[in-house]
Amino acid sequence: MLRQRIITALILIPWVVLLVTITPLKWFAGIVGAVIAYAAWEWGRLAGLTTIPHRSLYVASTVALMVGLYFAQPHIEFWPGTAGTYAPLDQLSSLPLFTLIGAVVFWLCVTALLIKNRKKTLSPGRLTAIFVGWLVLVPTWVALISIRRTFYLENPLYGSALLTFALALVWAADIGAYFAGKKFGRHKLAPAISPGKTIEGVIGGVLLSLIVAMALSAGVLPMTLTPWEALALSLVVVPVSIAGDLLESIFKRNQGLKDSGNILPGHGGILDRIDSLTAALPVFATMFYFLERL
Repeated sequence: MLRQRIITALILIPWVVLLVTITPLKWFAGIVGAVIAYAAWEWGRLAGLTTIPHRSLYVASTVALMVGLYFAQPHIEFWPGTAGTYAPLDQLSSLPLFTLIGAVVFWLCVTALLIKNRKKTLSPGRLTAIFVGWLVLVPTWVALISIRRTFYLENPLYGSALLTFALALVWAADIGAYFAGKKFGRHKLAPAISPGKTIEGVIGGVLLSLIVAMALSAGVLPMTLTPWEALALSLVVVPVSIAGDLLESIFKRNQGLKDSGNILPGHGGILDRIDSLTAALPVFATMFYFLERL
């Protein structure tokens, strides 16, 4: 199983790097939107939508929300094309910014709910699952676009570096949690929700993400983040990312599913790979927005 996961990851990583670094933003928005649309297809299954027409309608409604938010800020260039173009994250228009802030509030509430009920079995209804899917997926797309298109005249690839940093934090946390949990895991984190996760694994994930944050903020990536800002982002984003993983686990368990799909050998579905990112990226984007304005 681990070997299959590694092989799949090695195949995907170069494509992800190309997508994040050199793909023009309009193409990036479309490709990421397609990934989120497929994730919506999987979420429809988690929400108990069993027919193809119902799941297709759910995908279409998710895409419609993303398209609406895409055109909510047409005054900002989506790729640096002329001298003088300047589009930092703090020029977000009100609707996308409201979407990100709303997502942060949502994930803080989810985190509090999970902490309170970590030993209980939660069974949200179908209507709740449908709305939660939109709250999970759409802000993730907004966060990806918002982070990726952050750039400055002297560094047009700033957004790519910033998004790489955000992804690296979550991936480091996942890797650290997996190996620390395997080696030292004794105390269950949320036994009724995800029996395999341990407190020791969480600690290992946080520690590795802190190491990665310090390394990347020390000049490895062309960013203006100070080491203290990088640590602050890591300490907030990584714990919240765990909530994204656990939330998906709740809906999978309600439907009696081990994975959200089988499109990625060794990993399961798209949702199984981006569940942590759905919580981490909106929080990261919002924190960075306010750090820029300090």
